[in-house]
Amino acid sequence: MRILIVDDDYVNRKLPAVVLGRVGHEVVEAATGTEALTFAASDAFDVVLLDLTMPDMSGYEVCRQLRAADSGGWLRVVAYTAYGVDGLRDQVLASGFDALLLKPVTPAEILEALVPRSAGVGGTPPALG
Repeated sequence: MRILIVDDDYVNRKLPAVVLGRVGHEVVEAATGTEALTFAASDAFDVVLLDLTMPDMSGYEVCRQLRAADSGGWLRVVAYTAYGVDGLRDQVLASGFDALLLKPVTPAEILEALVPRSAGVGGTPPALG
């Protein structure tokens, strides 16, 4: 899979990138929401692992823009945050995310979150731009 990891914290980007790269996934890292949207407009990704709190824009806004550009419904967007409050899972799912991971995460949790919404549907997702 092609995976975009978006987090303003270097360690929170790098750790899942290493885990995913070691099992054969192609990983691109973005440090801001703006950078993530730029990458998504020019490259096709299967999954976006997206921090909810970044300095330039929230993960919710990035998810909204990714969903608006994803006319084929290919993209899986996973919220990735350290702020696990009551009701957060319902909030992120209602906001267009497919899943929620709470930091710190285990390699198994990361890999499980990658399972596509439409398992078994073939094809290559298009770039969102």
